[in-house]
Amino acid sequence: MKTTLFRFRTWLIVALSFFNSVNVGAAVRGVLVDGVYYDTNSSDNTATVTGAEEGYSGDIIIHETISWRGETYNVKYIGQYAFTGSSVTSVTIPEGVTRICSYAFYACTTLTSVSIPESVTQIDGDAFLGCSGLDKAEFANIESLCKINFLYASSNPLYCARHLYIGGKEVKKIVIPEGVTSICNYAFYNGKYITELYISSSVETIGQKAFNGCTLLRVYNYAEFPQNCGTDAFSVVKPNCKLYVMEDSQDFYSVHKDWYEFNIQPMDEEMTAIENIEMSNVKWTMDNGIYDLSGRKLSQMQKGINIVKMSDGSTRKVLIR
Repeated sequence: MKTTLFRFRTWLIVALSFFNSVNVGAAVRGVLVDGVYYDTNSSDNTATVTGAEEGYSGDIIIHETISWRGETYNVKYIGQYAFTGSSVTSVTIPEGVTRICSYAFYACTTLTSVSIPESVTQIDGDAFLGCSGLDKAEFANIESLCKINFLYASSNPLYCARHLYIGGKEVKKIVIPEGVTSICNYAFYNGKYITELYISSSVETIGQKAFNGCTLLRVYNYAEFPQNCGTDAFSVVKPNCKLYVMEDSQDFYSVHKDWYEFNIQPMDEEMTAIENIEMSNVKWTMDNGIYDLSGRKLSQMQKGINIVKMSDGSTRKVLIR
C-alpha cells in the first residue's frame, strides 16, 4: 500500500511539473515577440511581459498588442521580476498596460529613463528599487499620475530618477488641475527639482509622502478649507516653504495639523499681477490663446490660474475663482 501511494505521489509531481512547463489551462508561457517575452492568456486575451533567461539589454519597446498563432493579445501587465537586474537602458511602456508588478525593474542599474502611460493604475512593491542610473521618470499627465496606486515609495520611478517629465518636458512647477480630488501616496516622492506647486480647489485629500523629498519653495492652495494629508506628505519642505492661500482661509490653515508649520501668506499679496475675475466677466476668446501653467492650450478658461495671450502679444495671468 505504501509503495503504491509513493508511486502515485511521484507520478503526480512529475505530471504537475510537465504541465507547468508548457500550457496551464488557457495560459501559454514564453512567447517571444521582437526580443521581449510574454505570457499569454486566451481566456481574456491578455499578455504579461515576463523575464528572459538570458536577460534583457538596451532600449526596450513593449508592444501594445501581440499576435501569436492567429490570436491577438492585449499587453496588460509587466510581470514580477520581468527585468530584474537586466542591462536595459530605457523602457517604453505602451498605453493599455494597467499594472507593473513587484520587482519588475529591481536593480536595473543601467536603466536611465522609463515612460509610464496613462493606463497604469497600480505599481507594486519595490518595482524600481535599486535603479541607481535612472534620471528620467516620464508620465502621460499629472491627472493620471495622481491616481496611481504606488504600494511603496520605491514603486514610483521618481524615487530614483528625481527628474519628473510630462509630455517630453521636465516639470519643476506642478499644477494639480481642477477635477482632481485626491493625490495618491508617494505621487511626487523625491521629486528633488520640483520647486512650485499649485493645488486646485477640487483636491480633498493628499496621500502620505506625496511631496516628501521635493524642494518646494512655494505652494498655492485654492481650497477654501485645508485638506487632510497623509503621514509626512510635506515633512521635508514645511519650514522653508511659503504657503499662499485665499485671505479668508488663512485662519483655517494656521490651526490645521497638516498645514500650520508652513509659512502661511495671503495669496493676494503674492499674486498682485494676477487679475481676479468672475467667469461671466471673461471677454477673451481662443483667438488670443488660453493656457494653463504647464503650457497646455485650453479650449476655455478653467478655475485657477490661466495664462492668456493678448492680441498685442503680451500675456496676462487670470485667476478664475
